[in-house]
Amino acid sequence: KKKNLCELNTLFKRRKVLMLRLVIIVVVVERIRCATPDLSIEWRLAKLRSVESWIANSEDADISSVMVQSEASKDEVGLYLSRDLKAGERAVTIPRSLCLTARDAPSWAIESTELSLGAKVAARLLAERRKGSISRFYVWLSSLPAYLDAPVAWSDNEAAMLQGSRAFRARRDIRDEWRTETRILNAKAEPRIDFESEYVWARLIVASRSYELPEGLGPVLAPWLDLANHDDECFLALDIDRGPSTGVIFALVNEGEIKKKGQPVTANYCGGRPMDPLKALDIFGWLVNNRADFCRIRSNIYRLGDPLDAIFATLSPLSVLSEANRLLQLLDDASFQREQAERDLLLTQVKQSTASSTITKTNTALPLTNRIAMAKSVVQGERRALLALIHAVQEHIRIYGDDVSSSSSPPTVRANFYEL
Repeated sequence: KKKNLCELNTLFKRRKVLMLRLVIIVVVVERIRCATPDLSIEWRLAKLRSVESWIANSEDADISSVMVQSEASKDEVGLYLSRDLKAGERAVTIPRSLCLTARDAPSWAIESTELSLGAKVAARLLAERRKGSISRFYVWLSSLPAYLDAPVAWSDNEAAMLQGSRAFRARRDIRDEWRTETRILNAKAEPRIDFESEYVWARLIVASRSYELPEGLGPVLAPWLDLANHDDECFLALDIDRGPSTGVIFALVNEGEIKKKGQPVTANYCGGRPMDPLKALDIFGWLVNNRADFCRIRSNIYRLGDPLDAIFATLSPLSVLSEANRLLQLLDDASFQREQAERDLLLTQVKQSTASSTITKTNTALPLTNRIAMAKSVVQGERRALLALIHAVQEHIRIYGDDVSSSSSPPTVRANFYEL
């Protein structure tokens, strides 16, 4: 009997421990669920309604000509005209007092000659974010995405899936530049700025949501204007004027013909130029079809996307062929590392999913799947473009030899770089 009682007692103790563990797990999961914001379209629209009220109550602000809507086919929101807009009319007007520029940065950052204007805007953005609910920009700041899924923000393990590609090298260069800026800022910033969780976020917000001011004044972050999606051939342009009450205002003005109610309000993020495909990928996380994204051969002009124009435009056909083969070799040599990186990420995800709740599984599985698909598309696209360029140059050499002064033009060859 004593033995049986001891066994029963031990069994009850084990059950108590198991129940206690279960309760702790349930509590932790519930806290995570409550603390994690609902990133659905409805949640984002609700946040933007608060921003809309905040702006509407500001002097010299006028956002009555636009409305925020979500696209049914896409997981995104944007601005749309709420009325017909005539040529010369303003779609959105935001006072300077609601905007962030390089001149608003901390005094020690403004005085620095080593920091770019974008870095100074990022410093001000972080300063306001750290104030929390006491910041006068809190309503707008709380509507900004907490994470931007672009290669620059990927972990090094995730970025390893891009090894050998131009996108991988561009990401490395951008992050090196931003690390240098963080070190300069941290010489005086209190508390210190964390590179991964703070500075990369701030820099991406500035890079993806700001407008470039004229006369070298740098970028401006303007609430509500930042909701206009990109279009290479948009009908709106940034205008700077003086308002009746608050001084300087920023506005999006219709420079084209009359636009009908319901049309999307778009802006060109590149100052009127087509979007550079590398910037689109590394900063925005976009895979774009772009005019500048083709490799062309016409007489002595070789194009493999804008970043390489300066190189190929000055090379002879044989030199271009050699450079293209070198880039292709870099891509092919890194194939094993890319595959290994993908396997490691999937294995890590499986381990984390096994030890976590269903909620966490759902939140982590989709982004990684998307990143793997994007990385493969980037590598395959670059390879196709390089092969097309090699073929085009070989054809040029077959017809004209290594002559860069030929007046005749062989056919233009196009191969898209990044294609999902």
